[in-house]
Amino acid sequence: MPDYTKAIRKVKQENPDVADVSIEPSGFLSKFLSSGANASASPWTGNITYNPNMMSKMSPAEAENIFTHELTHSRQIKNTPYLQRFLNVGKSLLPGFAGGEEEYYQRPRELEAFQAEKDRTARMNLRNIPDPMTGRKDIELYKMPDISKRQAMFNRLRGVRNAGG
Repeated sequence: MPDYTKAIRKVKQENPDVADVSIEPSGFLSKFLSSGANASASPWTGNITYNPNMMSKMSPAEAENIFTHELTHSRQIKNTPYLQRFLNVGKSLLPGFAGGEEEYYQRPRELEAFQAEKDRTARMNLRNIPDPMTGRKDIELYKMPDISKRQAMFNRLRGVRNAGG
């Protein structure tokens, strides 16, 4: 099982405003409640649990991005009054309760957390990290021909024109 201590320390240094948040491997109850999630932030405290089994196939950079995502939720929770936290839990548990009908990937808090992952990937110049929302690694761009080939084509065309005129 990978040791995530280094990744946790690194991401907490990048996010000093939530560095006091606990990040621990999940126990039985956490695994049961988060059913298949890599990690989750407690909606009451912002503390984070992660599932080492789910994350074991990830690169260290991908694990760091997961922790960045969850620390974004921790920040959101810390900045939310307790009554609103209660309403947010209701929204997530009961479809239709207090307007909780948004799809997971369209929830404002999730959009902010996914954007934090994307921003970190760009800031750290990480390559081959899948987009957290689409799973794609990158778009395929048209590959330009070698400059010497383009120069030779240009010279040939120029030579033809000069010879004919």
